[in-house]
Amino acid sequence: MTFAETILMERLRERVLAEKAPGRQTATPAQIDAAEARLKMKLPELLKQVYSEVGGGGFGPGDAGLLPLASTLLPGRLYPLCGWGSGIVSALDCTAPNAPVIRIDPNMPKADVPERVPEALHFDRAAEVKQACWVESPSLTQWLTDWLDGQSLFYAAYRGADDEDDMDEEEDEEEDGED
Repeated sequence: MTFAETILMERLRERVLAEKAPGRQTATPAQIDAAEARLKMKLPELLKQVYSEVGGGGFGPGDAGLLPLASTLLPGRLYPLCGWGSGIVSALDCTAPNAPVIRIDPNMPKADVPERVPEALHFDRAAEVKQACWVESPSLTQWLTDWLDGQSLFYAAYRGADDEDDMDEEEDEEEDGED
């Protein structure tokens, strides 16, 4: 485990304990081994540590937080991490060395990805996934760190994420004008 991952695990434990988040029951090594056998793939060490040391789901990014240990993979051999509503999912590419987080959005036409998502974020195996998808974060470590740092991961995954910040500034200006 890297130093950054050690710090990340400490921060996750603190946050989950402070929020008394559901899903605190951790996964056992046998449960993780069984999930890997069902999936026919190894999960990244960091994800296994999150499940075994922090909790089995229900905390973190997404509508309901991190999903419990999955029993099936999404198309493209992607591991489901969390849902955002309307069928939008953040998933982990366990086949890549850095385990990037991939955003899958069935509401966006796949043909729109090249013009709506910066080229640097295009997912090189997108043809294996039926819905629009792109790299949301370069790694699970970065994704969880960004969440702990308070970033809006849902909006950050879209090119127009800055529009939300502009709206917040406009609201602040309106409030200031009311004084």
